[in-house]
Amino acid sequence: MYFISYILLSVALMARTSMGQPPEAFMHGEGSSMGGGPPPGAFMNAHEPQAVDLSLVKEEFDRCNSEIIDVHLHDAFWFNSADPLLEEMKLSHVSRGLMLSVYGPIANPFSGDPNEVTESIVNGSNGRIFGLASLNTTIPDWENHGEQELERLATFLAKKPGFVGGKVAAPHTCLPLNSDIMRDVVRTISESPSPVVFLHIGTTPFCGPMGEQVFGRPACCGPEFVDPTYLEDLIQKFTDTTFILVHAGADFLPPNSEHFYHGENVDKSVMLAETYDNVYLEISAFLRQGPNGTDVYTEGTHILDKIADAGLASKTIYGSDVNHAPHAIGSYLATTLDKFIAAGFDEEERCMMFSGNAIKAFGLELGETEAPQPPMDSEEHGEEDNGNHVEEASGLDDVADYLSSSGAGMFMTNVASNIAMALAPFAFVLF
Repeated sequence: MYFISYILLSVALMARTSMGQPPEAFMHGEGSSMGGGPPPGAFMNAHEPQAVDLSLVKEEFDRCNSEIIDVHLHDAFWFNSADPLLEEMKLSHVSRGLMLSVYGPIANPFSGDPNEVTESIVNGSNGRIFGLASLNTTIPDWENHGEQELERLATFLAKKPGFVGGKVAAPHTCLPLNSDIMRDVVRTISESPSPVVFLHIGTTPFCGPMGEQVFGRPACCGPEFVDPTYLEDLIQKFTDTTFILVHAGADFLPPNSEHFYHGENVDKSVMLAETYDNVYLEISAFLRQGPNGTDVYTEGTHILDKIADAGLASKTIYGSDVNHAPHAIGSYLATTLDKFIAAGFDEEERCMMFSGNAIKAFGLELGETEAPQPPMDSEEHGEEDNGNHVEEASGLDDVADYLSSSGAGMFMTNVASNIAMALAPFAFVLF
């Protein structure tokens, strides 16, 4: 059953030419309100796009030298080239981004090699999107075939400036952080021109029934897969390699789960960032908000408070992990800015978190691309638009229309798009 579900999901995700409407078609200048990241039900229930006020984001963008970098982007069903993603980034006041290559426990039969997919987006982005390479650590015979995977990783890491680090998702691939395989992966990254390890730390909803349904087995959320202190020996050994703890150890499981850590992995992540010069925190996904502006993960605000209390603005990097559906990047960014201000980060600290720290950690060149400017008018609405409004994910209707126009067939369209959009709210914690 899980394989059939995966096939249908893949149909929805990989029939990727155009949503039929460009991002600017959803822009207007009236009736907007500040919003957060797309809530878990937004993609299924929101038939009308909800406006998001980005005026404060625009002010922040200008204040930070026209540079806000989103280090956590994914390939997604709604684009098959860089252009649609670049357009949404422009409308959201995001100057540059990093796209993650994802190798899951099941290969996607409708997609090419993930590193190659990422490379195609990077090459078409005019220097505005960079890649994070990866490898498949779930192959059954690592002893005989592991070197091929490490070579795959090394090959793409050598393609600098396009690729700027390596991505690892330990809980999803059941890779122990203190294993020999992890050591081999870190060693390969450390010997490359891009010695940055971008590593999921913390739990995932796939540690349970959802994992069984989607992958045929749950992900692994025992301490050896999610506790960052299991990395400490590697952090100490590879001092010239930067370790970025993705999601900063956040819990993405309910408090009654056997794998709920009550913020312990956050505390340990903060400790490691305080202790070691080569450790940074990445803060994507856990600041999402629901339809009424309530926090989906109540721990999210507390994580920012812990980072602020520890004085770690200079070791914290912004990422969203929400572009699995269109029109989500700007809303999550607006929520994050509100949360940064509420946590007491000053303007200088916020600019470090939004761009400066990413430039330093990934070795990006300051001002290497021309700052994107949002469109000054919207022909769709026949009125001037100052680029301060975007729309949240427009929902199932858009996906169904898109799949219908691609010739997938009405039945497969309805089934596949329902599956895709049902899973989309959880996709941010996939990798």
